[in-house]
Order: sequence, then C-alpha cells, then structure tokens
Amino acid sequence: MKKYYLFLLFSIIILSCRKDRLDDLKLQDDIIVLMKSFKVDSISFYSNNTKSYNFRQSLKRKINWNRARKDSLGIYYVPITLSIPRGDKKEVFSNGSRSFPHKVLLVIDPQASEMKYSMWSFLPDSTSSKEKKFTGTLLTEDYFIGQVNYTLYEQNIALTKDKVLQKLSALNQTQAGFGIECHTRLAYTICVEQGDDSYCSDRYETTCSWVDNRDINEEAYDDDYGEGSTGGGGGDGPADDYVLRDSLILGFCDGLSFEQKQALEQSLDLMRTSSCATAYIYSVLKAANLKFGFCIDSTINTGRYSPSTKTLSYQSTFLTELVHLVGHEFIHAYQDYIYPNGTHQYGKGLDNNGQPNSIGDPGFVEIEFEQVVLNAIFFNTNPFRLWDGTSEQEDQFDRWIVKFTNSRTEYPEFYPNGTPNQVAEYASFISEYNNFLQQWKDLPYNPYKSPPLALTPLALIDLLKNTNPICP
Repeated sequence: MKKYYLFLLFSIIILSCRKDRLDDLKLQDDIIVLMKSFKVDSISFYSNNTKSYNFRQSLKRKINWNRARKDSLGIYYVPITLSIPRGDKKEVFSNGSRSFPHKVLLVIDPQASEMKYSMWSFLPDSTSSKEKKFTGTLLTEDYFIGQVNYTLYEQNIALTKDKVLQKLSALNQTQAGFGIECHTRLAYTICVEQGDDSYCSDRYETTCSWVDNRDINEEAYDDDYGEGSTGGGGGDGPADDYVLRDSLILGFCDGLSFEQKQALEQSLDLMRTSSCATAYIYSVLKAANLKFGFCIDSTINTGRYSPSTKTLSYQSTFLTELVHLVGHEFIHAYQDYIYPNGTHQYGKGLDNNGQPNSIGDPGFVEIEFEQVVLNAIFFNTNPFRLWDGTSEQEDQFDRWIVKFTNSRTEYPEFYPNGTPNQVAEYASFISEYNNFLQQWKDLPYNPYKSPPLALTPLALIDLLKNTNPICP
C-alpha cells in the first residue's frame, strides 16, 4: 500500500512538472482552478503523511473532473472511479469488474475551514439500488486522511439520531453501553481466482461515528450521475470513445462499457504472451486476416465461441483474465479455422423451441475433447478434475499427458498418413486418446454429449507439430 501511494505521489509530481494541459479538457474556469488547488494540496499531503487505510480507501482513484457539478451553495461534486490495482492476485468485485460497484464522489467545499475535500461513498439498500433517490448508508470521510463517518438516508432525507438508533436497534447494532452507535453493513463482495476456481467473500465496514448530515440534493445523487460499475462496466470513459488497437477484432457486441471493451482486447494480449501455443494461434489467425466479434454476455455460464458468427463471448470481465478459459475459446476459434468447412457442422442443433439441444450433433463431443486435451497440455488443467471424475482417472490422464509430451518438455509430431512407423505411432496415440474421450464423455456431470464421428484431431496434430513448450 505504501508503494502505491509513493507511486501516486510520483505521478502527481510528474504531472505538475509537465506543460499545463487543463484547458484541453474543455473545463469551466472554476473547475480548472479547483483542479490546480487540489493538485497542490495532494502533493503537500502525500509528501508529509503516511496513513493506514482500509481496503475501500486504498483502491486506485480516478477523479472525473469533466463530470463535476456545482450546487446552489457553491459545493462541487466530482465522480470518482475506485478500482482494484492490477497485480498478482486476480481480485474483482462480485459483478466481475475491478471498479467499485457503488457511486463515489469527491465533494469540495471551497469555503470550508475543515475537511475541504471529502469522499462520499453511497452504499444503497438493495431495494433502492435503481431508484433516483438514495436510500441506504452514506460513508463520508476526509479524502486524504480517512476517519469514516456515516449517515443513514431514506429517499434522500437524512434520518435523525432517534430514527438512526431505532434502525440500529432493530438490526442489533446499538452499543449504548459504550456511548456509541456503531453501524455494520456490507460494503462490497470480493472474488479471487485460485487455480481453476474463484472464491467470493463479503466485506463489511463498521463505523461508530454518526454525523447529522444534510439532506442529499440532485447535484449529489441521481440515477445516472457518478454511478459505479453495475455490470462489469464502470471504466474510464464513454463507450463510444474506445479506439481499437488489434485488427483481429471485428467489433464488440452492443452496450459494452469502455472497461469491458478494454478487458476483451487485453484478452488478446494474454493469448500473445501466456504460452508459445496461444501465441502461435494468435499469429496464424491474424496472418489469415480473420476477424472476430467479442462480447461480455452475463446470460452464459463462462465462455463461448460461436462458429456461425465468429464471436468469442465471456460471462464477465473477470473471466477474460483466466488464461485457461480464454485459451479454451481461442482453441475453438482455431479448430474452426483448421477443420474443412469449419466446426459449425459439429455444434448443437436447436430444438423446436429454438434452444440448443442437450445432445450435440455427431462430432460435437470430439471437438470439445480435443480442446480439453490441448488445454491440459498448454495450461496444465485436467478434465477429470473439472468434471468430477475419479482420482484414478485424474492420475491416469495426468500420466498420459506427461508421457507423450516427455514430461512437458517437447511436443510430439503425429502423421496419420505417414510412413508405416509414423502410422503405427499415431494409431497407438489415438487409441489412448479415444479411451480417455470415452471415459470423459461418460462422466455424469459432463455436459458435452453427442454421437461419435471418429474425427481426426486436426487442430491437436497441427498445434503439437508447430509449437513447443519453450518458445524459440
């Protein structure tokens, strides 16, 4: 945390030394003056103070000056985007975004003698999260120092102390014996990737300093101003400001935020750098001048590649950072490229209601199993572990992968139509391959079912022939 604030201080100092570009933001003069004053005060504080912060206070802050508002009392409200800094831990909020999922404002009172800069965090009750007026807990604190206070609101109206005590008493939160009224409430839910799974836990904040705050006006709170991330969105700017960098992307599905588009494009960076095989897939698809659609779709389970629309979809932005999942969908895109006439012919047909059949078309399970084996080779996953196979099946599959990849040091080359020795070698491999395919298909929790078609695993043969565990 200390390193983060040193970095923030360094960034502020660098910005203050550059040619002033505030006018480029097309801000009103009073906002420009406010920004300059805030910058000076920030440098002064961070140069002389080291503080301890709770998790919410330690999040990365982006102040959106271009959306500042001023009320009739001369108080300014500036939306803040709080986000989890990128690092080794794969932490996100429960909606799949790195952005704090509630409205946060920097409130500046130029006339105030104390707490000139305060941070307001709106924690709405679940029943009022979509209303235009705020009902819930408002946490207020000095922007720099912290020291959190709370006020309870109903429909923008601050509750009196008597009503607060009544509400806390009903919640069993009153500690009258200590002369304080402490309020504990859910502030956010954090999810962390651990291996192939993600685990989520609720985080609470307890505040024992109630303040008799004023009622909330429309400049501070309405249905769209300063809103936090609610669907993997949030982000750094309007959706239509996003500029594509990667020519592999044809476009995005409608309604995505700036942050969602950025996460999808960064999944391509993940493919270029995570393994030699995925870097090869990326280079081949790009050399073929192929283009794909990308989407965040909260209605699907994890990820999906559609060969009919050439679209890669993920359930949330969090999943775009899981290399084995992104690899899964890119392997499917590569299969679609390698197999004659694509893989649409091996998909799941639709039933009379227009929904995917529970049983796929002939060859569907073989396409899925080929992806499973490649994912195990490249990302060290195990399909019998993922779909609740036995310990013996897990061990046998791991040993098989280790055997034909020489302990994951080199990939074999297979020639189904080569010399007699090459054909015999491939026949031995495909016999073991089909044995595991049958075991995997029969797992009770495996959703991938279809009649067999005896497909030759063309993508596996091609990728093992053209890639290595260690990039040249």
